Amino acid sequence: MDFETISSSFKFGGQLGYASAISGGLSGGAVTKLMVHPGGKFTPGLVVFSLLSYLGQGSWNMVERWHLSNQGKKESRSILQRMADSKWIPLRSLSDNDFKHILNEKILSMEVEIALLDDKIQSLEDERAAVAGQKGEQSSQDGRPKAC
Repeated sequence: MDFETISSSFKFGGQLGYASAISGGLSGGAVTKLMVHPGGKFTPGLVVFSLLSYLGQGSWNMVERWHLSNQGKKESRSILQRMADSKWIPLRSLSDNDFKHILNEKILSMEVEIALLDDKIQSLEDERAAVAGQKGEQSSQDGRPKAC
């Protein structure tokens, strides 16, 4: 027996939801009466599980209605691909060429940073050599040997 046969015998959201609420409520009330320490209450379990069953059945009906309306449309992309293309998810799928392009940009930026650091190192070495040259001149002018 498929869903279309069942849904045609009941109103789509009404009687299925009520039947689920009654059966879930009775089951939940019985379980809470038996599971809770002596003197467990039937009514809170009945109310809570009735609501949960009704909401669950309503959600199922909504998903099933959506599924039936989209049954003729074949989606060739997987769920992960559709999620990656969604504007609500901060991830995106990349083709191989896009990925190569991003990697080349990152390599280029790293090479630029390395070149800047090399220039900085060279300027620091030049400053160190200039300072060492000044100290050497000062010690030769004083006539005293330089202390290390």
